[in-house]
Amino acid sequence: LSFLFAQSASATVPAYVSRAMTRLLSRITKLGWLENQAHRGVMTQMERFFDASARHYATGLLLLHDLVEEMDLPATNRRGVILRRQFLLQTLNKAFARAIDTLMRISSMADPEQAAILGDAALQLAIRCLSFDFVS
Repeated sequence: LSFLFAQSASATVPAYVSRAMTRLLSRITKLGWLENQAHRGVMTQMERFFDASARHYATGLLLLHDLVEEMDLPATNRRGVILRRQFLLQTLNKAFARAIDTLMRISSMADPEQAAILGDAALQLAIRCLSFDFVS
């Protein structure tokens, strides 16, 4: 998470590299969710993304989007069902609330380009949260 935070501040990192790093972190978080409390506390660890620059904020929203997407993959065994249920109860609501909060805050932003980037990322996250498979 620290490496991703440091790299998201740099404009020299290509978008596909940043995307691959967020997907990797999401996969690692999913695999360690049931074994380690640190993985379940990813929302509190990500607060520094939301307290920093607009580029960091967008990276944090992208990371949340990838995490929701990763956790929404179909469960093939009991462990997967437990993992999805815990994620649903502990984190999905917070991710959706972050997306809605971002959408409400971008109306007061001075830079329209940053507002557009954050708005797009927040909308993608909100849509992903709402399309989560709540039944299985």
